[in-house]
Amino acid sequence: MTPPPTLRAFVGGLVHETNTFSPIPTDAASFAAGSVRPVDGRYVEASRIDTLGYGHFARMCLEAGYQLHAGPYSHTGPSAALSARSYAVLKDELLADLERALPLDMVFLFMHGAQIAQGCDDVEGDLLAAVRERVGPTVPVAILLDLHANITSAMLRHATFCVGCLEYPHTDYEERAQHVFGLMQAALAGRVQPHTRAWRIPLVGIYRTVDGPMKAFVDRLRDAQHTPGVLSISAFHGFPMGDTPHTGAMLVLTSDGAATELNALGAALAQQFIDAALATPMPVGLQAALDDALRADDAGRGPVVFADGHDKVGRLDAISVETGKTMWSWETMASNYSPVLATAGGLLFNGGMDRYLRAFDQTNGKVLWQTRLGSQVFGATTTFRVAGRQYIAVAAGGGYNPHPLPLTTGIDQPAGGNMVYVFALPE
Repeated sequence: MTPPPTLRAFVGGLVHETNTFSPIPTDAASFAAGSVRPVDGRYVEASRIDTLGYGHFARMCLEAGYQLHAGPYSHTGPSAALSARSYAVLKDELLADLERALPLDMVFLFMHGAQIAQGCDDVEGDLLAAVRERVGPTVPVAILLDLHANITSAMLRHATFCVGCLEYPHTDYEERAQHVFGLMQAALAGRVQPHTRAWRIPLVGIYRTVDGPMKAFVDRLRDAQHTPGVLSISAFHGFPMGDTPHTGAMLVLTSDGAATELNALGAALAQQFIDAALATPMPVGLQAALDDALRADDAGRGPVVFADGHDKVGRLDAISVETGKTMWSWETMASNYSPVLATAGGLLFNGGMDRYLRAFDQTNGKVLWQTRLGSQVFGATTTFRVAGRQYIAVAAGGGYNPHPLPLTTGIDQPAGGNMVYVFALPE
């Protein structure tokens, strides 16, 4: 008896959260430190980066006994739109690998969902269309996305399953990859006939899902996925820093067949999404922040530093709580995710993704001291005294993003290097 043929699978990834307001240029070289290039389609575990959904899909295919062709995986951190030439290079590379793997029974893609290239506002939709053209209309194609995706009709049209992670911070990629893999197996076996519909949500924002109204909403999404006929539900929050006509939130529901009776469920969840977002406490405005700072000053809790957000890559602003005027600003090309430590001695400490820990004069913003550590500085600097000597300590390494994120020329991000650094202040 002839054994059944081994199913053939392809896995690929191109991940970039595009900030169209960012001054940081993005080209193919920006992806170098966060990339994997399998030889002849053979998947090998990456030792220096976390490939997230790409790696999850590859391991599941191998464990299932599929014949896997691992295509390229390219990842970089938030920055400006990818140059048109570099996008053409990365797209052609992935598609050439895909063509070498044909014929295929299934395709898994891992992308962000808010990627933009010069001349292309919808990289995910464009790449999915090209993949669909090559594999044909019947081969199931699944794409796993960040929940901060800006979903387009092209993504929904060309993907059999368009699924996002549900959590922010994104702690559930493996869970969602397993969910997608199960859906693909059901589709391959002919047990389900996927049908996707979507509800555009008139909002966009950054909403944590670990507590409050959004946590309760995500719990309802998970429960709703067990509704008879429902295959998958994703709530995409959108990415506000990607300025495109399709920027915004969306609820995506995939059912087994048209199942029009589920339209009411989708519409109800879409409204609950809106209700949860509107009930989520928003960051305070400038005046309220200044009022909070004045109360902190009155309570003797020391100087207050306002750190700018999305429109600058790395920046510190010292703002007078009495007048609201900016006394000084300091900028860097590297993101400075590390919280600022203000000391009674008039020093400010702050670290960044360029691996530098710096001490500033709080009166004028002058850099008084800096040292480069073994990895990016994400931790909060703290200070303590032992035997009359003052020390500062900071954690560096993984954390906010556990893989290297080269944001601009000259800023390297070595993988690993997780450790705590302690420095003694001058006596």
